[in-house]
Amino acid sequence: MSYYRVHTTMFENQVALVVDDSVAISQIVNQFLRNDLKFGKVINATNGRQAMQWFKSERIDWIFSDYEMPEMNGLELLAAIREHSRGKDLPFILMTAHADKETLVKVMEAGATDFIAKPFNPATFIQKVQRIAGQAERRVAERIPITQPSRCRIMFSPTVVYKAEMVNVSATGCLLRTQPFRQGGMIYDLAQLSLELGGKNATTKSLLVRLEVDRNDAANKSMLAAFHFLELDESNQQLIKEFLNQQPAAIPVSG
Repeated sequence: MSYYRVHTTMFENQVALVVDDSVAISQIVNQFLRNDLKFGKVINATNGRQAMQWFKSERIDWIFSDYEMPEMNGLELLAAIREHSRGKDLPFILMTAHADKETLVKVMEAGATDFIAKPFNPATFIQKVQRIAGQAERRVAERIPITQPSRCRIMFSPTVVYKAEMVNVSATGCLLRTQPFRQGGMIYDLAQLSLELGGKNATTKSLLVRLEVDRNDAANKSMLAAFHFLELDESNQQLIKEFLNQQPAAIPVSG
């Protein structure tokens, strides 16, 4: 059964390494990669040390690793992979049942490409892999500057909500101009974003990854907040994709 329509040739020549000490979890991930995403080859390892052996002996294009494992956990494996020149930009997705703030901070600071929470939502899993793959394609790894007013909302909780305007956006995140946060708004806080894109609204669960001084505001009444999209359903993903494709120019992503 296919949960999400994909380009059948997108991953046909790519090799994925799945690292998990649970046979059941590995089987589920293998199903997504083989049956839904159509990866050309999937290799399985039960711990980080075994995964490193595969990485050194095989061409690996993607790594999907459990967070907690014996004999080198997911973060230790990530650090070891990033030390190699061919592993610096390798898509590395950590899979964890602990989607709390402390874990997310560790994952993002360690240099993971993204994380996927257990138990898996099939559509979310597949969409995340597609979005990461799309970063290598035209526009998807670029931030599109916003030239028209775009009203947005940042909701850290039902009672902590800020109005914002969009500065730029990509398929994986956005930069918003907003007033200084007085409640919430710590780095790696989770927020629900409502984004106005060409007269339509997209909503997404996001992670606050960076705060910047707004150099265009001499009065220091605003700041810039960078968010990384964590969850986009199919309709919101399509809204952002259509918006990006309609824009005439792009700027490189930094950070």
